[in-house]
Amino acid sequence: MNKQSRDVDSIYIRAYKELVTYLKALFIYYNDKINVPNIDLSSWGWCKYLVAATHNQEIEKIHIVTLNYDVWLERVLKKNGISFTISNFEPTDEKIIIYKPHGSISFAHNISKVKDVFKVDYNQDIMDGKISEFVVNYEELTALNSINAMVPPAGDSNRLDFEWASEIRKSILNVSKNLKSSDELIICGTSYWHVDRLEIDSILTSISADISDVKVVNPNSPEVFNAVITTLFTNVKFFKDSSPLA
Repeated sequence: MNKQSRDVDSIYIRAYKELVTYLKALFIYYNDKINVPNIDLSSWGWCKYLVAATHNQEIEKIHIVTLNYDVWLERVLKKNGISFTISNFEPTDEKIIIYKPHGSISFAHNISKVKDVFKVDYNQDIMDGKISEFVVNYEELTALNSINAMVPPAGDSNRLDFEWASEIRKSILNVSKNLKSSDELIICGTSYWHVDRLEIDSILTSISADISDVKVVNPNSPEVFNAVITTLFTNVKFFKDSSPLA
């Protein structure tokens, strides 16, 4: 590797460390602003759908893949008394399994930093960790971790191939490859932005084309994504919001 390449990578790594620290702090800040226990979600389509699906004895498992960092989904499930588990971090014996390959503000590294002496350590080369080094924590969210398990938006999605994220992606592909024709696939609100297309396409193309029920819920579903999804699957229905699901 020549000096110019090292300089570019150094700038990229410095920017990454600053960005993930900022993103985690930002999402934690806004998470505290939302008072989920006092929000009435009874008429919200997604909430009604998840409650009904959880109690539907004909549905064996509900696998949810989300690229979001926030814990809005988890808080909504808890509000409705619905048990769930986070893939690769916790046992998968619950009906609902959530996969977060881009990380989460709830992923806490086992080494935290003292708030008063916190700083972004540019000299530390370690930015990655194994799943076993993290725990899922909703009660004491903090951005002051030695390693923040978050994959930031980036033009080259393969540049930061973190071990913990790779493990989660493998679990997702394992599930998607084993979906049966009788299963239901629901895609919610994907922007199909260029930084996520490779990752999204790898999941979609691993699903059998014979799956009988595909729903896309998005008020402004991208035309390119619409073309891709209707090419991969024959029975695709589009919805502007979640109300028809309930």
